[in-house]
Amino acid sequence: MCFYRITDQQLYERRFEAFRKAYSDFYGGTRTFGLAPEDQFAIFDFPEHNLSVATLNSCYRNDPMHRAGGFHPDAITSACRELKSPSRAGRLLAAAWHHSIGGGPSQDDVLDHEFVQLLIDTGVSLGFHGHQHMHDCVDERYRLGPDRRKMTIISAGTLCADSANLKPGIPRGYNVVEVDDEIWRGRTHSRHMVNGALTLPIWGSGHFNATGKSYIDFEICQPIARRPSQLDNLLSLERADDLMRRCRWADAVELLKNMRDVPMAQPLLLRAVGELADDELTVTTLWPPSTSAEIVLAGEAILNLQAKQRAREFLNLDSVSRHCCPKHGE
Repeated sequence: MCFYRITDQQLYERRFEAFRKAYSDFYGGTRTFGLAPEDQFAIFDFPEHNLSVATLNSCYRNDPMHRAGGFHPDAITSACRELKSPSRAGRLLAAAWHHSIGGGPSQDDVLDHEFVQLLIDTGVSLGFHGHQHMHDCVDERYRLGPDRRKMTIISAGTLCADSANLKPGIPRGYNVVEVDDEIWRGRTHSRHMVNGALTLPIWGSGHFNATGKSYIDFEICQPIARRPSQLDNLLSLERADDLMRRCRWADAVELLKNMRDVPMAQPLLLRAVGELADDELTVTTLWPPSTSAEIVLAGEAILNLQAKQRAREFLNLDSVSRHCCPKHGE
């Protein structure tokens, strides 16, 4: 029946020091984890999969004497603000954290479901968490208005714990989640350890009580807004323009070389290639040249390289013949 007060806030925040170091080591320093609670979130973008994932620390003010999970208000609101950025319009949004959102009456180490409602309101459709050491896949409905949005929340099993830290009757396990963003459906597969040798695990099909099968199918709540058709090109052009302002010509070429059919990208690409003054790169980037400007740059580079075979190929291109060869016997 005692009360406790934190008197050294900096010392208290350093309880994540080991995790901070492990996080930095894992990402080779390309990502860092700050000890300030308001900064403990990150956004992972996967544009090739039309997916963005917000990762959140649900251990705000969590310690052995205060076991409830929670997010720092600034961290979750900043994460939601970034997820709603126009650059992520139309993407499937997901979030990952540690604590489970439900438990028995004697449990106090869970996350308030109101946090989940805020994520759903932002447009997050998939949630991933651990902590309860058993797999599950459930839908959490939007409770703050008439909108019929929902979030499918998938909890992880225990992959690496020893027998003393496994739940009774629950073996080691993990999930495999399939997502199809064309028909907006998903499937969560359960995989369990099927032998008893903890140092030599063998994995087999798990079991969901809800379905009696090793998987659960679910519908994915679609993004709140559609993605404008030209948004990706515009964002790439903006990024390329920024790279060129900082004289990062090689990075600009790498970004623009697959956008040669975009009219606004062509002059940027030609300038970046010209600034690099790398003849081999010029030829490979602009091949086959199609516009007068590309033909001039590629032809000059081939001449500098004294590449006879490439010169013959260059002269045989229809685009070169149309632009350079005399007409009507002139």
